[in-house]
Amino acid sequence: MKSIASTPTDAQAWMTRLNGELDQLELQLLQGDALAVQTACARVQTTLQASPGAAQWQAASADLVHQAQQAALRFGRLRQGVLRAVAQNQRALQALMPEALQAPTYERQGGIRGPGRAYLLA
Repeated sequence: MKSIASTPTDAQAWMTRLNGELDQLELQLLQGDALAVQTACARVQTTLQASPGAAQWQAASADLVHQAQQAALRFGRLRQGVLRAVAQNQRALQALMPEALQAPTYERQGGIRGPGRAYLLA
């Protein structure tokens, strides 16, 4: 298995791909296209799953680690945007078609202690 230090172009290519996928997710969120957001989220997840392993990150350059940390912060902000959009869509759907939704994402399920099943699935 190659290390990031020995193949900086591979690691840099992965970071470039991740940033490109995050750009697409942000664009789709701004456009409000729910299906495109779902597709962009799947592409981001696929890219994250293809990331270098933990041992490889230990050998990475400081610049590459900083880029990864910045991408992680950006991903966290975009994730919050996705969750916010989902909640807004659920509220709108509930207002238009009350029978369409079982329970809001953040509402507790009857008889379950803790955050609830729906919250954990979000």
